[in-house]
Amino acid sequence: MTYLHRFESMVREIEKNNFLEIVEYRANPPISETQVKEVEEALKVPLTDPIKKFYREADGLYLRWRIDPFLDAEKTKRLQKMSNDYEISIAESENQAFARINLVSLYESVKKCNWVGVEPTFEDQPPTVMFNNHTLKRKEFIDLLRPLDLFSLDSYMAFVFQPGQNEPKVILLSEANSIWDQSRVSNFETYLEFLLATRGVVEAREKHFLSTDIKFKNTLIKGTDYWKKRTPKMFR
Repeated sequence: MTYLHRFESMVREIEKNNFLEIVEYRANPPISETQVKEVEEALKVPLTDPIKKFYREADGLYLRWRIDPFLDAEKTKRLQKMSNDYEISIAESENQAFARINLVSLYESVKKCNWVGVEPTFEDQPPTVMFNNHTLKRKEFIDLLRPLDLFSLDSYMAFVFQPGQNEPKVILLSEANSIWDQSRVSNFETYLEFLLATRGVVEAREKHFLSTDIKFKNTLIKGTDYWKKRTPKMFR
């Protein structure tokens, strides 16, 4: 089953859930082969197979779903009891979605670096950055970042495209796009599996990718079996 078919299957599952409703779902047209070549030329490395596979199916994908705002008291209490792994918010706003996936166009991410007006600066951090055993000037590190999943106004998932490395790292930028060094380091394939398992619950990003405990500041490279065990309780 393709990545896009798996996302569409997930959307159908949410639609059938009596506690939930889809606010919006759309998948962009596939990236063209010409655009793939332009992206690879810009990065000066070939893209990995998982990246090309997904974006050849859809050059970006958006999904927002929420708890049905018209649930009666009995159903709300039942949902909260069965879903104590995440905070259940009935009255949510556009800026504080319970669940959102906003995978931006790879072409626009790399070629235009479109952060939708919120570009990372890390102003309060030291002038140099240690990342993946490399010491970089702060601006050099920022220049390696490209938007991946703009799921919130306060936190984003980003690619880190390092020179000469064809598998970009994936990290969480938190606190209005200003903090990066509390994120566990992942890759694109792991992140897709994470999204499919957690159904895009916003709180799940911090739960799995954010850590202030030095013991957990390691890589997070996991496959389907790992994430299946971390599906939100409301879907089990």
